[in-house]
Amino acid sequence: MDVVGSESLHIEPTATPIVVTKEMRFGVNPLPQPNDTAPDAVSLIILPGYCSSSNPWRPYGSDFTSAGLFEMAKGNYGHHEFAQKALTYFSSVGSNSFSLLGHSQGGCVSTHIVNYYFTGVDNAKGGRSIQSVGTPYSGCTAAGSLAKLGEVFGVGCGSNNDLSLDGSKNWLTGISPETAKLVWLYSTSYQQGSFFGDYCNLPINLVLQWPNDGTCEIKYCQLPGGNYIGNTQKQCHTTDMKYPAQYTDSARNQQINAAAAR
Repeated sequence: MDVVGSESLHIEPTATPIVVTKEMRFGVNPLPQPNDTAPDAVSLIILPGYCSSSNPWRPYGSDFTSAGLFEMAKGNYGHHEFAQKALTYFSSVGSNSFSLLGHSQGGCVSTHIVNYYFTGVDNAKGGRSIQSVGTPYSGCTAAGSLAKLGEVFGVGCGSNNDLSLDGSKNWLTGISPETAKLVWLYSTSYQQGSFFGDYCNLPINLVLQWPNDGTCEIKYCQLPGGNYIGNTQKQCHTTDMKYPAQYTDSARNQQINAAAAR
C-alpha cells in the first residue's frame, strides 16, 4: 500500500479572511424590500439618550427631512430594554428603509439594534446607517456610581451598568466588526488648551477624565472599528451647561441629515 507523504498534505492558508456576516449569524433578512418608486415617509429615526424626558432634537426638527423622533417615558434602561422600546416604535412607523441617529445612549442602542435585529436599517442605501453625537460607546467614568450619576446627567435615574466602563466593555464584545463599520460618530467638549482650564459642568469635571462634554469623556466616545468624524469644541452634552448643547448645532444636524442612508 502506498503511503502519502506528509508534504502532500500541506494546505496553504487562504489569503482572504472570512467575514462573518449578519446573515451568517441570524439568517436571511425576512423584511420586505422598500419600494423605490414610493419612498417611506420616515427614512431617518432619531433616538434620545439616557433618562431623557423628551427627544432633544425635537426643537430642531426642521434640520431634518422625513424624520421620526422616538419618545419614551423617562427612565433608567439598559441597552437591550431601550432597544425593545425603540423596536416597538419602528413597527408603529411602518417604514421598510431608514437609518438611525442617536444622542448619547441612543447611539449605543442604535448600534445594538443593528447588530442583533433585522430592521429597515438593513434596507437603507446611499449613506450612513448609524450616526451619533456624544455617545459613550466605551462607557462613562461616573455612570456606574449611584452617588455620582445624578450629578453627571442632571437627573435622578440611578446607576446604569451598560453605561459604566466595565459594563460597556462587556457589551462591546458582542458588537461585530461589520456593525461597527456602519457607525459614524461625533463628540464635543469645552474649549481645550485654556491656561486656567475649562469645563461644561464644573463639579463633574472633577470626576470625569479630561476632556469631556460634561457627561462623556472624548476617549470613551469611541467605537473600535467605527468612523470617528471628530470633536467640536465649545459644545456640551445637554442644556444648562456652560456652552450650547451639542444637538443645537444646526450645521451638523443638516450634515447628518444629508449623509443619512435612506
